[in-house]
Amino acid sequence: MNGQGTELVTEKLPPPYIRESRALDLLNPLALTHGCRIVMEYDIEPGDRVSVTWAGAPGAGSYTSVFFPVGELRPLEVGIGGIPLVIFNLGRTVTLTYTVIRGDSAPVTSQPLILYVLPIALSEFPRPFITQAPGFGTGLVLDVSALTQFTLRTNAWPLQTQGQYFWLRLRGTNADDSVFDKLYWSAPGNVVDQKFDKGFYAQDYPADLLKGLKDRSTLTLEFMAGLQGSEDPALAQVFAHRNYIVSTNGPVTPVVPVIESVKGSDNIVIPDMGDTAHSRVMVTGTALAGEEVELFDGEVSLGKARAISGRWEVLVSELDVRRHVFKAVALYGGNEESNTWTINVTSPLPLPLTIKEAPDNINLDLVAARDRLTAVLDYDMEALDLVRVMWVGTPGAGTRTTAPVRAGDIKPREILLPTSLVSANVGQTVTVTFSYTRGASPPVVSQPLRLSVFNSGG
Repeated sequence: MNGQGTELVTEKLPPPYIRESRALDLLNPLALTHGCRIVMEYDIEPGDRVSVTWAGAPGAGSYTSVFFPVGELRPLEVGIGGIPLVIFNLGRTVTLTYTVIRGDSAPVTSQPLILYVLPIALSEFPRPFITQAPGFGTGLVLDVSALTQFTLRTNAWPLQTQGQYFWLRLRGTNADDSVFDKLYWSAPGNVVDQKFDKGFYAQDYPADLLKGLKDRSTLTLEFMAGLQGSEDPALAQVFAHRNYIVSTNGPVTPVVPVIESVKGSDNIVIPDMGDTAHSRVMVTGTALAGEEVELFDGEVSLGKARAISGRWEVLVSELDVRRHVFKAVALYGGNEESNTWTINVTSPLPLPLTIKEAPDNINLDLVAARDRLTAVLDYDMEALDLVRVMWVGTPGAGTRTTAPVRAGDIKPREILLPTSLVSANVGQTVTVTFSYTRGASPPVVSQPLRLSVFNSGG
């Protein structure tokens, strides 16, 4: 053996991990927005020198650091540029390793951490808008009749960096039924620079072209950004479109609010005049885009909601066992009232279970759930009840129903779930319920627990 200290072999160098993302095989790129710290936990000796390698897409999608001394801080970690690396590897698999030189010995490379970099969901990207539309651009109807100019705007997006080019195209139908197709922003003129310092980019234009659109036609705003810094629009990330209904003949008559549905915690519609065991419901409906409605249960206000793109919703919790009559009142126009929707809450369902590794009952702690995932059932149980847990996430490996087991005499009842459900659902929201069967009675299903399985750091 050359040099001093214990001889190194790959088997003694466990895989590294990313401090901001402890998932075993999936990487949410948004977790690296503010940094990427590579952590190496092996039997370090003071004279060791280490290099880190991120092997991804060729060129800018890969990185190997110079060898550096291990220093004195433990655990050993080093920062690398997270955003540039994930930008070039969205939807790809990358391999992360570190290499150690000890004394005069040959370099030894660690076991690999193999990660799939998740694509970014379209819902994470902002949509472009015209600020003169109702609700500062969020409304559905764009009245151009009185406009002399209009403002196109987009807000900053995830993984935005200086030097990224962006494009904005408007498509619609002219009054003579010809195609309206105009590119307002494009490379190389439009690029992320100091104009984004306030977190958005906006530009004014004459409204003459919009006034020539067909009344009641659809105007579509199409935005995309070159996350990798390329001027080629074919390589750009396409964002979700925004649509407006164009009005060229003056303001639209206010829309009377409508209650369209009332859904229980299982996301199933409760019929008007129907019975339900759910004490937590979602009331949804329509109203004038960009305006507010107030929901009532009889004469009791349940809160206000804004009609985003003409649709609104209000979550109602802790309904007591009785008849409830919902109606929505417009907070615009003449305060028109909606139709009513009546439900009768009967004996409530059991409360949701809890997950021991999700202390706030909202977010799963990925570090705590790395080795153990525990469902906790606490209801008015009897020892001979047959209980099971239903975890619904991504299809296949991300969904599981446990085999029925006796409730037993110890309350609350804990049931272990496979930890593979965690890695299969990183970046997703899952629904977890339990059921119990007592004697010959049909199974009773609890209210659901909706759990966010997001990277929480370490």
